[in-house]
Amino acid sequence: VPRHWLASSKPVGELAEALLVSSGSFRVDRKRMIEVLGRFQSADPYTFLLPWLRLAVASGAQRIALKNSTESLELTFDGKPLEERWCKDPFAPLLEGDEENDAEAERHKQLSRGLLALLPLEPDAVAVDSGKVRLRLQPKEAGEPSWLEAGAPTTIRVKLPRAFAARALERAKDAWGLADAQLTIDGRKLPSWEPAPGVGERFEEDRVRGVLYRAEGEAPPVRVYHLGVALDGVDASLPKGVTGRISYDGISLDASQAKPVQDAAFKGAVKSTRKACAELRQAGKLGEGSPVLRAFAYTKGGVYATAAAAVLSFSLLVAGADARPEVAWAAAIVYSATTAGVLLVLGAWFLARLSGRRNPFKA
Repeated sequence: VPRHWLASSKPVGELAEALLVSSGSFRVDRKRMIEVLGRFQSADPYTFLLPWLRLAVASGAQRIALKNSTESLELTFDGKPLEERWCKDPFAPLLEGDEENDAEAERHKQLSRGLLALLPLEPDAVAVDSGKVRLRLQPKEAGEPSWLEAGAPTTIRVKLPRAFAARALERAKDAWGLADAQLTIDGRKLPSWEPAPGVGERFEEDRVRGVLYRAEGEAPPVRVYHLGVALDGVDASLPKGVTGRISYDGISLDASQAKPVQDAAFKGAVKSTRKACAELRQAGKLGEGSPVLRAFAYTKGGVYATAAAAVLSFSLLVAGADARPEVAWAAAIVYSATTAGVLLVLGAWFLARLSGRRNPFKA
């Protein structure tokens, strides 16, 4: 089986030991410690982009881009650059603390977690350029990669088979949401908030943010996000028929970084979400209104359908008046009712756009 079809079964410490880190004279010599850390990493190595997306959000990024080219998989983002002292040893943030600046230590841990998850895929090279940071990880026998160019403001490049990169991008696409930054993958913008155009009501309650919406049939479970990335194993039920997405960066994650710790902070976030849900339901903003408007007013197809209905009703009015003038008054009533319905749907769509709903005419 070709190597690029499968992730490596080698221990993480052995993989780390085989890498050369070009910052100073450092060599990965903490094999046993990294081995212990590796036991807590995600079982899916293709999720290595998720910690780096959290890194971008924690850095205050407004624009994040992922691109899979023939040369490398590239992640770029703006915001606060990385600090050189935390990148001389890329695994140091996981092994050491910073009593004076825990937030910075935690931010740089996201870089380390991504590298740790990536190791089983045995990348040909990894390059990180951010501020004064110039970090290179590659097999010791390899020379300086020829595919590198200066990155700005922060660029992380990974040289690995495109099939691996494509799987990693799928994981990132599925997990992304509820962040203020705009993420693009291969030039295509991903929506960060609503699950679909015009669906859901946003809320903010006690630093918990999110979007709630009604779900037809059995409602899917609530998705909880931390620094723009969805978590697994969440128990945050809402009233029947209502689901949503919530984000609270104050919750703690377990050792896998994929699940929230069910502590007081998490329970408080769930309580705030239920409070917001009750208020939105009482205000009639969770779809308890007209099902016709929910189905048509906020979709591209609905707008097209109402315009077609207006043209059809006018055509019938003209044809009916010509064929049987004595029933023209009845055709006029039908036309007036249809026109009123069209105006109602278009008006609801227009008001929704003014209130911040996403434009269905944009991809």
